[in-house]
Amino acid sequence: MKPVTIISGAAGGMGISVTKKFIAEGHCVIALTQEGIPEQEQQLLEICGYPDSLLTLPMNLLSESSVKACTARIGADHKSVDNVVMIVGGYAGGALEETDESQIDKMVNLNFKSCFFLAKHCFELMKKAKSGHMVFIGSKVSVEINEAFPHLAYSLSKGMVMNFAEILNEYGKPYNVRCSAVIPSVIDTKANRKSMPEADYSQWVTPEQIADVIYFACSKQADILDMSVYKTYGGVR
Repeated sequence: MKPVTIISGAAGGMGISVTKKFIAEGHCVIALTQEGIPEQEQQLLEICGYPDSLLTLPMNLLSESSVKACTARIGADHKSVDNVVMIVGGYAGGALEETDESQIDKMVNLNFKSCFFLAKHCFELMKKAKSGHMVFIGSKVSVEINEAFPHLAYSLSKGMVMNFAEILNEYGKPYNVRCSAVIPSVIDTKANRKSMPEADYSQWVTPEQIADVIYFACSKQADILDMSVYKTYGGVR
């Protein structure tokens, strides 16, 4: 039986590479796409070549009722869920003076709530199976405090993600549920190249490199590690 991996943000710049990696390694991938945007599902299926091992599922990650209903459906259709990779997120810059309530709310919703509800309800599936692994995506500016100030709301929201991952990892130990975090610097995506046209792209980490790290984090070889944090900075220091 193929291992089952849920990937949120599967149709995004990094998500596509992660989805393709897990499919290539023999996983059944449940790719979560944005509710109300069917073209995301079609695009992902086309890019991946319509494999039988790729299932798409629209979900509103900011609605707990939507997440709860969808994860219940997944639990009914699959004996167990082996991995959950939470990629959905967003970025907004700004130091203290430029950070207002709407920016805080936006970053907390996109980066924290989007993974909190999914992790919460997938954890129940893993708890019953007494096995599973969750991968959270942090950010360099959330762990390198000297770099955080110009990205305040974003850094704070990603810090919440990291704190939650540690708490859930500890809580999951009696149930053999592990958590780990991947911490990218700047990812070499089309969107990032467009927003930073003068940057040295050769120093950035590629989505494919991050996909390899995430796959390792979910592998049996990584089972001996406890709350692993993978700093995938590339050449950015």
